[in-house]
Amino acid sequence: MQNGLLPKISKSRLILWIDLIIILLLSGSAMKVLFGWVSYLVFVPLLIHISELFNAPSKTSLPLIFTILMIFTTTILNINTTIYYYLLLLIDIIAVYCIAQKYTFKIVSDFYINIMTFIAGSSILLHFLVNNTNFGNSLPLLQSSNNITYRFMFVFVFRPDLIQRNHGPFWEPGIFASMLILCMLILAVRYNKNISKKTKRKDIFHLVILSAALFTTTSSAGIVLFGLFLIFFVVLGIKKRRSIFSTIGMWFSVVIVILLIINYQNLLEVFGLTNNNYFTRILSADSFISNSRFTYILNDLYFIFENPILGYGIVKSNNLIINGGGDTSTSLYTILVFGIFGLQYSFYFILAILRQRINTLAKFVLTVIVFLILNKEPHLQILISWLMLFLLLRVNTKKNINHSGELKIYKEKSDESVVVN
Repeated sequence: MQNGLLPKISKSRLILWIDLIIILLLSGSAMKVLFGWVSYLVFVPLLIHISELFNAPSKTSLPLIFTILMIFTTTILNINTTIYYYLLLLIDIIAVYCIAQKYTFKIVSDFYINIMTFIAGSSILLHFLVNNTNFGNSLPLLQSSNNITYRFMFVFVFRPDLIQRNHGPFWEPGIFASMLILCMLILAVRYNKNISKKTKRKDIFHLVILSAALFTTTSSAGIVLFGLFLIFFVVLGIKKRRSIFSTIGMWFSVVIVILLIINYQNLLEVFGLTNNNYFTRILSADSFISNSRFTYILNDLYFIFENPILGYGIVKSNNLIINGGGDTSTSLYTILVFGIFGLQYSFYFILAILRQRINTLAKFVLTVIVFLILNKEPHLQILISWLMLFLLLRVNTKKNINHSGELKIYKEKSDESVVVN
């Protein structure tokens, strides 16, 4: 029975929303750097789902076990420094793992698609208002823990010195772009499954909103990733039996996208856009390939070769970063911190992609996209990355499949499930 005008929300669905909203808040949101207490919200899903840690199948728990051993070993080797960072990272990963054992990939991805579409649509409207009216001046002015000033409104923030770039609710536009691309990848896979035309139309709607928001971030890396996403979307359609015309059309589309990415400078000249601030910003090679990111990678490699086996630990690694390195490349940063044991971070993502039921070429393109995302900003404490990793590592296990061959939405000891429309 419903009370008043408010619909009844089951306890299971309420817990689901709480879990996944906390995950998003701890995935590069501005709230995390504006309010210190947000980091401790991770204890909520940890305490609720801690029992899942002991119910997980042995095969799916191996990545977690090796990750814990990696963190524990580095903590022991750096016992003279503060263990706070290691402890918080360990708690983050265990909490995310418990959530990944509680829900299936389908329920998490459906929620993520819906919430990111809402965020994208809202941010487009608010971004327009901020840039064309005095609306932004009415938002609270807050300073983050790293002394960056934001105008804040929960689902939307912006830096006054970067008002022309859409941040969404994240601490910088590049992370917003990554979250949008991740959502689009999930949609691409869902769209290419054997689903109804109605669902396909909804997916197209989501993709249009997400793509529009991506362009308002003016992220050069985001635009390159969007080009690769288009290639991924096309090659996903490869099947063993296709007509010669559809095969030629597919490869023609891939070649066109590649040529557009490679020859963007010539296209800007042809269309007279070389002086357009928007296009020169998002498509500038200097802003994506030849900037400080590349310098950081070289410095990280130098430090890694100096101590490749045991690494430097979190505190010393961060000091090295301040003196010339960079933590934007997560794959290198994990090796810098944990030594050779940090290689497993990248290995698990490759393994997760290889386990997916898509064609080989699509797996290759997906691997390129995922590693560009992981290595254009620090993801070690972006929890949505860990959640997707743990979910994808077990997405094809028998425990996740019901008798009809479809993914069960929510696992409980009983036969009940949460239905999400």
